[in-house]
Amino acid sequence: KPPPPPPPPPSSRLRAPLASEDLVRRWADAEALYRKTEHRGVDEPDLIRITGTGRARFIFSAPHSVRSVRNGGPKTADMGSGGLAELLAEQLEGLAITTYGRQSGDPNWDRQEGEFKRELLRGAGPGTIVVDLHGMSDRWDHDLIGGLGPVPDLARELGQGLLAAAARHHLRARTGPPFDAARPGTVTAALQAAGIRAIQVEVAGSRRRPITRPALAAPLVETLLDWLRPLA
Repeated sequence: KPPPPPPPPPSSRLRAPLASEDLVRRWADAEALYRKTEHRGVDEPDLIRITGTGRARFIFSAPHSVRSVRNGGPKTADMGSGGLAELLAEQLEGLAITTYGRQSGDPNWDRQEGEFKRELLRGAGPGTIVVDLHGMSDRWDHDLIGGLGPVPDLARELGQGLLAAAARHHLRARTGPPFDAARPGTVTAALQAAGIRAIQVEVAGSRRRPITRPALAAPLVETLLDWLRPLA
């Protein structure tokens, strides 16, 4: 009797790609949970939401999916980032870790480790890639800016892949300041200090509106999936 065939490579086990309009609709549905509190977060302080598979190849984090507190003052939420993290985790069979309760600090600013960073470190393992999702203003004149962190060698290849995927989908993208994620206290810095491949990805506001601007949101999702699917 011939031996059984080997298992398919991980990338072939991913779910079949959805059409662009379906992806954007799923993003909008996932974001509705955060919109329900007007991105203030539910009452439980510093509650973290985790969706997706267990020990995954990809972790998508959104530390500003609800409003946070930075230097004692309020910081607006990166609207759309929580739903985007959950959508990408669903499509790539990864894990999404987002802020969900009212925040007492800022997980991407505070230098102490905090529960959000600890949860990411617990979820990451050998071979894990962490994509830390953020939102930026359209005034930066780019659709995507990648932050390679304080140990850029851990993210350089990821950054190059992101720029190549963006070019294929006619999005404007670059890496570097002012969103280089090199400052102590960033999620990317904490993960890289543990030897984990992590990159910060800033998404322009006009690309984070799956409900009101789906035609602009669709190429963003397609770019991110095109970038990451070959790495699965």
